[in-house]
Amino acid sequence: GLRIAQRLADLGARRLVLLSRSGLPHREQWAAQSHSDAVRAVSALEERGVTVHVAAIDIGAAAAGDQLRTVLRDLPPVRGVVHA
Repeated sequence: GLRIAQRLADLGARRLVLLSRSGLPHREQWAAQSHSDAVRAVSALEERGVTVHVAAIDIGAAAAGDQLRTVLRDLPPVRGVVHA
């Protein structure tokens, strides 16, 4: 999933919403989690000017639809979905 996010950024994506079951730690904890591949990848995307929203959602769970709508509510329209 992170490799696809990087490729989308290479192709010009400026806003990405990344979903995973576990999400990421709060940003205040990123310095302590700098060894995490996910933290490093999201940081690298943001350094490139990409706005990245990360949410902990188990897309197979019954409440996932409502959770996803909450995450997307204040964001521009979705232009693509990749399930990886």
